[in-house]
Amino acid sequence: MRTILLISILVFMFGTAGCQTTPPVPTPEKVPEATPTSWADEWGIEFVSLRLTASDQMLDFRYRIVDPDKASKITKRPVKAHAVHERTGAIHSIPVTKLGPLRGSAVKPIINRVYVILFSNAGGLVRRGDTMTVVIGDFRAEHLKVE
Repeated sequence: MRTILLISILVFMFGTAGCQTTPPVPTPEKVPEATPTSWADEWGIEFVSLRLTASDQMLDFRYRIVDPDKASKITKRPVKAHAVHERTGAIHSIPVTKLGPLRGSAVKPIINRVYVILFSNAGGLVRRGDTMTVVIGDFRAEHLKVE
């Protein structure tokens, strides 16, 4: 009796092992390498990510400092930044709160620290998979894919 019960349990377990009750979660495609080596050479930064956040109402652009002296050209607060939706040409600015703009800035950037700039995506125009251009002063990062 025990043998039949054990065999029945094993048949049931292995027979249903391939069945799924929920559809598989799609794996996000790897964002192509968007950082030319010239970014580090000329601007002292490397690209980390560009993602939708805050219920898709904000764009979160992140970059890492690799050379603080060169990066100081774009991390200073007076340097203006915006993002351009490449498909429509719409310009997305940095929202200004009572505490100031939603971006990391520093007098002296710190090596290996990741800095963040949040751009507005009011109306949800930008979607995952779209491409953007991020402009910070004279710096331009083109064809960045939104995760």
